[in-house]
Amino acid sequence: MNHLNLNQLQTFVTVVEQGSFTKAASHLYMAQSTVSNHIQQLEESLGLVLFMRDMKRNITLTPDGSRIYHLAKEILLRCADLEESIMENQKSQLIIGASTAPSESILPDLICRFLKKYPNCHFVVKKGDSSQIQNMLVDGKVSIGFVGTSDNRQELTYEKIAEDRFVMITPNTPHYNEMHKQGIYGKQLLQEPMIFRESGSGSQKAIDNYLGSIDVGEEGLDIVAYVSDSQMQKELVRLGTGVAILSEHSVRDFVLAGKVLRFELERAPLVRNIYMAKYKKGILNSFASDFEQFVRDNQKLEF
Repeated sequence: MNHLNLNQLQTFVTVVEQGSFTKAASHLYMAQSTVSNHIQQLEESLGLVLFMRDMKRNITLTPDGSRIYHLAKEILLRCADLEESIMENQKSQLIIGASTAPSESILPDLICRFLKKYPNCHFVVKKGDSSQIQNMLVDGKVSIGFVGTSDNRQELTYEKIAEDRFVMITPNTPHYNEMHKQGIYGKQLLQEPMIFRESGSGSQKAIDNYLGSIDVGEEGLDIVAYVSDSQMQKELVRLGTGVAILSEHSVRDFVLAGKVLRFELERAPLVRNIYMAKYKKGILNSFASDFEQFVRDNQKLEF
């Protein structure tokens, strides 16, 4: 066990994930003999056989190999977290991720106020849909995430920090203006051509849940487009392509400018939670820990 090292574990994990010694050698820019030596030394250090090899040089994991693979993967991820934490502290850098709604509403104000308190911190903000941000957390690409869904409670922790309200927006035309004057609800416009976000969006998941609660399926809607971001949704609505259900905050500028009309969905507003998320096994650097507490101290944000 004294000769066990991270290079051996990395080589072993790469062989498993690449499926062969040859591919692993290419991936790691090593000679195949070096890869073989690493695996042999690891097996000797552990006193275990990790791979079964046949006459055609095909390899399969032994039960012990499978167990060690999961442990080795976890060790490498923790080491990567530690290395990233050290590097972030050295660079005074905080890497966070956010889906559309929080990136457009909550984060600008929080970051601005945090930087006044910690002027030496430098933010890197990565955007994606809620699913992508949660994957970034697990992969160690961001320290803290802000998302509209809580899909991975096995590996991530979630804290509610705000509520997001949904409204229906329509083109600003005489047809919809007349409906707006009548005070009808967005629910009555579901027969209109609609513009949806792509799957993976926390907003779209909340909308899908809402439609399911009123027994409306996609097959009963006239969906003319699926788009990747809310900005395109708003532009398509402005141009008269259809109507869309969006975060109230994200459409506020378009509504105030008279580019679109805003309808409440129902008498009771449709809301969803916005969460601050982090990887359970991750290690936060000092700035990330301070920002996490700063957000926590400013909970009950509404927008």
